[in-house]
Amino acid sequence: MKKLLTFFIVFFFGIQLVPHSAFASCVESSIPEYKDRADTVVLGTVSYENVGTFGVTVEKYFKGQGPKKITITGQDMPGVQTSVDTNFEVGKKYLLFLRIHSAELLKTNACAGNNDFADGNR
Repeated sequence: MKKLLTFFIVFFFGIQLVPHSAFASCVESSIPEYKDRADTVVLGTVSYENVGTFGVTVEKYFKGQGPKKITITGQDMPGVQTSVDTNFEVGKKYLLFLRIHSAELLKTNACAGNNDFADGNR
């Protein structure tokens, strides 16, 4: 009985150490609502990826203004994976809803309303 109890305790705590996948539970919003929450809204193409950051060549600013080339991240916290982290594919065009993180970096996440422009979701 003692061995069985030890097995279940070890099994239970061992399961807690295994990485789990989690999916964001985002509240659907309209484009105007996403735009209101964002500091900057752009249409742009991802030009490169570099350890969790992405370079974007901006085609058009719909909210805010800035340079033709910006750097964004889809990570909520550097080095920590969360359920709202998002990645982008180099060469794809996106409608991006961004928040200012610093003078050099804009942030977004899976719940911000970003849209892959090539999918026909315009």
